[in-house]
Amino acid sequence: MLEFAGYLPILLLIGLAAIQLGLVGYAANQAGSGARAAARVGSQGEGGGAAAGEAAGHAAMDSGLEADVDVGGGGETTTATVTVQVPTLLPFVDTKWTVEKSATMPNDDAGSPGAPGTGSGPGSDPGPGSDPGPGTGPGPGTGG
Repeated sequence: MLEFAGYLPILLLIGLAAIQLGLVGYAANQAGSGARAAARVGSQGEGGGAAAGEAAGHAAMDSGLEADVDVGGGGETTTATVTVQVPTLLPFVDTKWTVEKSATMPNDDAGSPGAPGTGSGPGSDPGPGSDPGPGTGPGPGTGG
């Protein structure tokens, strides 16, 4: 019994360290999710942009975390960087640990042929005057 009392503080410290390590992993996971969401929304041509990307980044993360979302684009890609402050298990221990994750997405070229929503890519309606293919004409008995 006396041996257990001697090891109890060490066991508690190891348990608290394991839980704190889990909180670091949780913060890293949330930062990655926020960065991907911010980059995805920020890279969209219409309705996207930095402000919408930052809002999406914050929305994708737990609201209890302190996070900074930065969305920047240039050229053909948009990069979002999210910095999350790691929550601490013990309130009197102020570690100021942060986790930073980045995600890069290609920009949506809404005006280019074949881009989603433009109607000029594969699988779009071919338009009038084109051959619709076999089996798409009027059926038997329709007079046509």
